[in-house]
Amino acid sequence: MQRGSSSMTTDKRKSQLLQALNAIDSNLVLDGNIDIEALLSLNGDRSYQLMWSGRRKAFSTAEEKENIALEKIRGSGRDWLIRGDNLKALKALQASHTDRVDVIIIDPPYNTGKRFTYNDNFKGRDRKKGRHDDWLSMMTPRLILARKLLVEDGCLFVHIGDDELANLKLLLEELFGEENVLGILTWVKKKKGSHLSKSLRSITEYIVVVAKDKSKLNLYGEPAYSDKWQPLAKKTNRLKTLSFDANTVESKLPDGEHDPKNRSGLLEFKDHIHIKAGRVSNAFSVIGPFVWTQKKLDQEIALGTKVALSKRFGFNVFRHDQAQKFKRPITLLDKNRGIGSYEDAFEELHQRLGVERLFTYAKPTSLLRHLIRAGSHFKPDALIMDFFAGSGSLGEAVWQTNAETGSSKRFILVQQTSPVVDERFETIADICEARLKAAQPTIDGAELPTIWRMTDE
Repeated sequence: MQRGSSSMTTDKRKSQLLQALNAIDSNLVLDGNIDIEALLSLNGDRSYQLMWSGRRKAFSTAEEKENIALEKIRGSGRDWLIRGDNLKALKALQASHTDRVDVIIIDPPYNTGKRFTYNDNFKGRDRKKGRHDDWLSMMTPRLILARKLLVEDGCLFVHIGDDELANLKLLLEELFGEENVLGILTWVKKKKGSHLSKSLRSITEYIVVVAKDKSKLNLYGEPAYSDKWQPLAKKTNRLKTLSFDANTVESKLPDGEHDPKNRSGLLEFKDHIHIKAGRVSNAFSVIGPFVWTQKKLDQEIALGTKVALSKRFGFNVFRHDQAQKFKRPITLLDKNRGIGSYEDAFEELHQRLGVERLFTYAKPTSLLRHLIRAGSHFKPDALIMDFFAGSGSLGEAVWQTNAETGSSKRFILVQQTSPVVDERFETIADICEARLKAAQPTIDGAELPTIWRMTDE
């Protein structure tokens, strides 16, 4: 009797200990027992981490070896559509596409708690809380494998809503490095928010931009003004003295001698100016808050940069490589930049398949073209990937980009074969394939993709 009582007390204490450890860190308990390795790791220096129940399993899932290969179903196109589970597809692609994908653009489930074509609710069936845990466990192995597919100067764009934006950013910082999570783009998804909202009327969603290696990535936004002259002096710069050789500075001042003294607020001219046939014919020096040093000025002039003296005795330069200069991507994506909304995406899908709102959250091709250009402008043969392919809009956007720019970019789409409630289609992958078939004849140079599946399915 005494022995049995002692056994019950031990079991109770063990249960209490497991509960306490689980409250401190759910990763300390594995299969109903203390994870000694995880517990010992608490003694060492531990970096900041995003913690959730199932974290250890999520990371190990990415490393689990599976006997998965791709099997061609039909077609011989340079673009690919893989039908099946995207985690298995990412594992199958490791053998052939590690370090070969230039841009990955994904639109994963936002974990809103709603249900639509995709299951967008990752809350466990047997507990009231935990959908954040399940969503993170779903995303983690896929992002780990996706990173391995990217080339060193590649990038990842992840669409997301409010529910998981904070968790996604922290997860990406851990997997890619904090320095490689470059920022968040804000996309205006619709003109007006819901008037039924009890809190805020949401009209925006987000796209987290990630580099595999920030030092090697070259993101493109838009061309700089190819005909724009830039000021050579700015108030915020420290004073420098620049010397100009004879006939190196052009000007629209009338021919003759000019005394710039007290005629230029920022600059102090050490010499008079002699103008002949649209150029300053004498050598001269000027003190002012110039943006360039003498060495930089001399290098630029040697390369062909033009320097002009204005009628108000200010200096402007036209860089020798101005036509090749560009601006980085801007963080606000809206109609003012030619980027459509959900309404445009619905209309595109209606034109292709004759139905409305078949995909509740399909993205417009104008938005996807913008992201494709941002990540692969300097790579005419870039390989673009989407392993949450939805209706296949990324594939159409790649075709459109090629037709517009003369590039030969390729895509790999992965779409699951979950059944859908639509008499014309059996699976989501069928919808994706049908859209590409409908779009292909309308876009110059587009060829139907090769269709693949996993051999273990």
